Amino acid sequence: MSLRPRFDLRHVACFLAVVEHGSFRQAARHLNIAQPALSRTLRNLEEGLGALLISRDRRRLELTAAGRIFAAGGARLLREAADLAHNAARADKGLLGQLRVSYTDFAIAGALPDIVNAFRATFPEISVTFTPGVTATQIDALREGRIDAGFLTGPINLPFLQTHTVQRDHIVAVLPAGHRLAEQRRVALGDLADEGFVLGASERWSHFHTHVTHLCQGAGFLPRLAQEAADSEAILGLVAAGIGVTLSIESIARRPRRGIVMRRLEGEPYEIPTVLAWRHGEEAPTLEHFRDIAVTYWTEVAQVQAASG
Repeated sequence: MSLRPRFDLRHVACFLAVVEHGSFRQAARHLNIAQPALSRTLRNLEEGLGALLISRDRRRLELTAAGRIFAAGGARLLREAADLAHNAARADKGLLGQLRVSYTDFAIAGALPDIVNAFRATFPEISVTFTPGVTATQIDALREGRIDAGFLTGPINLPFLQTHTVQRDHIVAVLPAGHRLAEQRRVALGDLADEGFVLGASERWSHFHTHVTHLCQGAGFLPRLAQEAADSEAILGLVAAGIGVTLSIESIARRPRRGIVMRRLEGEPYEIPTVLAWRHGEEAPTLEHFRDIAVTYWTEVAQVQAASG
């Protein structure tokens, strides 16, 4: 059975003022209320509790056993109420709260760590939960409200999502170390037309496959699948094992790994974007702060890239 308290914070504050000042007269002066009004408030509190809190005589006030318990708990209650009001105000400004963010292999290899470090340094009291996910599953999670934001392989053009680019990567060829083209500084994509490709599982990696197909079609062929894999790490492992070649982004392929070599493609670099996505119209302050950090990061990166030519 739940008991509903028959008092409020005003009752508690008045009682504690009497305890602190040792008299109704001084407590009333401190609270800037009339002494009879203070006396009525304390009487109502005791009636609501069904317990005498203060033993009164002409010389001094003395707390009863119930009064001592209520004084200790009441002081704690006022502190907690003040903390609650403070935290609610901070949450309203987006300085306190939680975010659920998902990311692709490409994002964690590129922009995500820098964005998260900057965000945590600026908003240390916002807790962020990170989960890996390919673009297709993140879109479903965003649609259903299971995550607040996602780092997706772009471009993304869906009516319920807003996006902002946070990184751009060059697509490169990844070959087994002993491959016939491994000694070349750059690889013509057409030279891979007869190779088997190790690619991410088609139903999950569909957005990246769109880029791969477009790029290969431009070189006059469609990639022949040798093996599917779950994630970038598995793809690189299978390439190292000699199962086939693949196309990946430079930041992934540059990771030290025995048995593979990364080679840039001949011709104009083909760039693939990673975007931060969130539900259209979502205005949670914590999410706004996260978006601002991500946009600032990309603006600074783009400026550096433009300055370096």
